[in-house]
Amino acid sequence: MREIFQSTYRKVFLLGLLVFLLTAYFSIGYFHPDEHFQIFEFCNYKLGRSPLSDLPWEYNEHMRPTLQPAMVYAFIQVFGVEDPFRVALVFRLLSAVLCWYITARISLLLLPQFKSDKGKIYFIAANYFLWFIPLISVRFSSENFSAIALLMGLYALIKEEIDGKEAARSALLWSGFLFGLSFFFRFQMGFAFVGLAGWLLFIRKMNVQRILFLVMGGMGALLLGTLCDRWFYGDWYCSSYQYFFANIIQQKAAGFGIEPWWYYFSSFIQLAIPPISVMLLVLLLLGAFKQKRNVFLWLLVPFVLAHSAVGHKELRFLFPMIFPLIYFAALGLDAWIVSGKALLLQRIVLFICLLLNVPLLIGRSFIPAQETIAYHRYLYYQFEEPITLLGREKDLYYIAELNANFYRSKQITSKAMENDSAIVAYLAEQHPERVLLFEQELKNGAIQYQGYQRQRVYCLFPDWLLSLNFNNWQQRSRIWSVWELKAIPES
Repeated sequence: MREIFQSTYRKVFLLGLLVFLLTAYFSIGYFHPDEHFQIFEFCNYKLGRSPLSDLPWEYNEHMRPTLQPAMVYAFIQVFGVEDPFRVALVFRLLSAVLCWYITARISLLLLPQFKSDKGKIYFIAANYFLWFIPLISVRFSSENFSAIALLMGLYALIKEEIDGKEAARSALLWSGFLFGLSFFFRFQMGFAFVGLAGWLLFIRKMNVQRILFLVMGGMGALLLGTLCDRWFYGDWYCSSYQYFFANIIQQKAAGFGIEPWWYYFSSFIQLAIPPISVMLLVLLLLGAFKQKRNVFLWLLVPFVLAHSAVGHKELRFLFPMIFPLIYFAALGLDAWIVSGKALLLQRIVLFICLLLNVPLLIGRSFIPAQETIAYHRYLYYQFEEPITLLGREKDLYYIAELNANFYRSKQITSKAMENDSAIVAYLAEQHPERVLLFEQELKNGAIQYQGYQRQRVYCLFPDWLLSLNFNNWQQRSRIWSVWELKAIPES
């Protein structure tokens, strides 16, 4: 830690830490439902607070590693924290700090490879302030934790080599253990470790004895993960094999969609926002050129090729390779600067950062990662007495075709109503004094219910923005609202 705070770039590191912590606080929810259902809902089931029928199909296949659910379970049991939002916040903060720390350490280790001062500062800044980095880095997801463990293992492995020393046996054991954790957090990391094995044998030329220490460390991590699976599933299962069998042999993953081999390139260009995404890819190719002995290239290439060969693809599958992407892109920018032809490029980069990256960074750092969870949070804290939540065509606690129970308030009884007529019939039959109504479209706010006064009590959009319906934008947007219906006293 002292190395970070005493470095020339400590102000950048501190600002990066601040951005990560703020993002961890505000970015409630999840990037993908797997981040929620296969960690927090798994834990909720083990706590006895969620029925088995509400878990995703992967549970019955015994194919998901349970190390992360076990971490959440242990935290709740040891510290007695009942508030699910505080629990999730703790693990986002943990993710943010760990990701910030190892990124800083390994960035300082690699800085001597950069030849220009501007190249060095661009490299460090991109690792913290590229608009999508904080959002990804604070996630308590399998992708993020596998990346953190991978970078920690690499740091322990290559630090002595960069310093001109041979890695100690303890460092090899620790690296192997971290690599094993990385694999157990996300089994697809096996593709990257095939590349790492090739680098150790053909580039590093590590002898068999030292490789065995890496393997021993890795086996320790796999043993830990297997014991967690035994505890969670109640029997001995090899979740990595179960995952392979279900998704590759039985091709169940293909049921969620098959994409062409170029999907990752086209998807990244679109979702990472051009021209930022295009520039990153161009610089990546430039930086990776002539880097055939670089360990990060040996990790990146087989990982991307293997994922491109598999039918079902999602951009998040490549998140563990975010650091190598930035590293090679920064090397490419550094090479351009050193060539003396970078004056125009520097102006373009600065212009893009000011015009696109800054507002995107602010937006992704301060808005919820998933708006549904923001509504869950409101309901959890606002109502201390039992109340019914009616949802027009949608139960607010029904996400990705599954019931979400981890954030559910004990005071809330939710019901999905088929249409407005069903709501009217419910009010006429039950005569509740007070009921909540969840609507997915703002225009439904005009509907009145006989005998009831209605008032909007929560919306993710502030009132001042809702008062500005310029160009009729609200009718083209999905704006969720929670309304309170109160029975009008009879005169």
